Amino acid sequence: MKITRKEKRDTIQHYWRMWEWVRTQDPVKSTSFTAITKAINENWSSKFCPLCSGYYDLSTAQGCSDCPLHEIGEGCIYDNSLWDKLDCSLTWAEWLKNAELMIEVFMQLEVRE
Repeated sequence: MKITRKEKRDTIQHYWRMWEWVRTQDPVKSTSFTAITKAINENWSSKFCPLCSGYYDLSTAQGCSDCPLHEIGEGCIYDNSLWDKLDCSLTWAEWLKNAELMIEVFMQLEVRE
């Protein structure tokens, strides 16, 4: 599935904003939804993700089955997906590494015209 140029751009920017803040944190400290949300008013949950806002649907059993990440086997609902690894990162250093992998995948998603 291809995404719009805006979905791709906004999602990548969302992750870069988080990455920029996280890189200022002590790399050995534990990750924190609360800390990042207080600092930049967003985090890596579906509530803040531009891609999720277009594809996440709680009314279906799989929630995000139409998401382009789901189609390439990296849907957030999958154990050991890129997002799951990001979400389960224990330290900010680990989170940064996993966020970079997420951004790479977003950059490779095809855009529909």
